[in-house]
Amino acid sequence: MEKNLKNIVYGRRNVSEFIKKKLSSNIPVNQWSIKEILVKTDPSKEIIDEFLSLLPSNLSIKYVSRKELDRLFPREINHQGIAIILKEMAGGSEYLSLGDLKKFIEAPEKSFILLLDRIQDAGNLGSMLRTAECFGVKHVVIPDRDQVKITEAVVRTSSGATHHLNIYKVANLHQTIDFMKKNGYWIVASSDTGEDNWNNLPDTKNIGLIIGNEHDGIKNILLENSDFILRISISGKISSLNVGVACGIFLDRLINRRF
Repeated sequence: MEKNLKNIVYGRRNVSEFIKKKLSSNIPVNQWSIKEILVKTDPSKEIIDEFLSLLPSNLSIKYVSRKELDRLFPREINHQGIAIILKEMAGGSEYLSLGDLKKFIEAPEKSFILLLDRIQDAGNLGSMLRTAECFGVKHVVIPDRDQVKITEAVVRTSSGATHHLNIYKVANLHQTIDFMKKNGYWIVASSDTGEDNWNNLPDTKNIGLIIGNEHDGIKNILLENSDFILRISISGKISSLNVGVACGIFLDRLINRRF
């Protein structure tokens, strides 16, 4: 079998979240684009409880040896005894367009939006998407250049969070932010130069939060167009936090209002 991981969903957590997302949609089972479900012979209790118990009865399963499953993956990948082969490319979540984002932004009911500026490490992106989904974030915006894409590594690191997120890919974050501001959003930027007061922030549902590149932070043009520039006070000898950790702290403070 060809090792094309782009059309494979694998790993217990990732597969479970994929199935849960499908079950919560209105898409009929015969339209799930599943080519084949492979499970190792004599599956573990975890696979039975976390995956097999969720499956609709009209989905068939092919039980194979671990050796046969191993041939699907590079040696360093741990498939955990389960894989779904899709008929089409899998990214966890197909990208939505700027047009889709504008329709959402223009809607009367607002909702928090996370904007990521040039995140380049797949592990960081996956971790941030997982954290965002855990905090109830539904909408994430990424640029189409200088940004790691939603690869199988990102999906795996996110523990399947990508299956539950609306991920929009846009050509110009600056113009996107302008459009958001014209439609009732306040833009909050994470930066170690921030001096604004957390207590002055508007309602969370009206906030777009920008998290910047691992090394360079947020582009100056985006900082200049932000309504609030905030920083996390740290007291250790190391001068900065990992971008994924910083993202988690910001989300906790903004969504749970822990100022």
